Amino acid sequence: MGILLYQIGIFIAIQVAAFFGKSSRNIAIILISIFTLLQVYTSGLMILQFITIFVSYIISKNIIGNNDNTTENSNTKFGREMGELPKTNNGVSTQSYGLSSSNPILMSSIPSAYRFLDSITENNSELSYERRGSTKDDNFSHPLDMYEFSKNGQVVTMIYIYPYYNSNVEIIPNILK
Repeated sequence: MGILLYQIGIFIAIQVAAFFGKSSRNIAIILISIFTLLQVYTSGLMILQFITIFVSYIISKNIIGNNDNTTENSNTKFGREMGELPKTNNGVSTQSYGLSSSNPILMSSIPSAYRFLDSITENNSELSYERRGSTKDDNFSHPLDMYEFSKNGQVVTMIYIYPYYNSNVEIIPNILK
């Protein structure tokens, strides 16, 4: 009975991780596989556990596929297809990019946003930034992060970052160049 409960637990853990995205699901699979290799000593039980992991992986692809469609629909809500940048007649507009909550800098994660912010201040020691909280915009399903940039202690501008996009659009606003 205990073996069956472990298999059900593994299956549920992978399915729950899939709700948080592909990378979360993959991390769960890797950790469970490492656990299996280190803690299961009989070959029959190890095979059963890897079959459970594989079946759970196949089923979790449906969950991730459904989540991707939801994300796409919420991102087209604000008037841009996935991957499409804000445009003017001459291509990408950097004039107002990131300076309002309706046109934030698009990033794929919070760590990516910090790497981007650090790259802006890296070449200019007088320039610094500080997180000023988050805000909501009706066009976005998740909150936007707000960062205040200062030069020699004087506030230069506030920028907005949306860290839930499908890729990084690393365009530095003109005011920070």
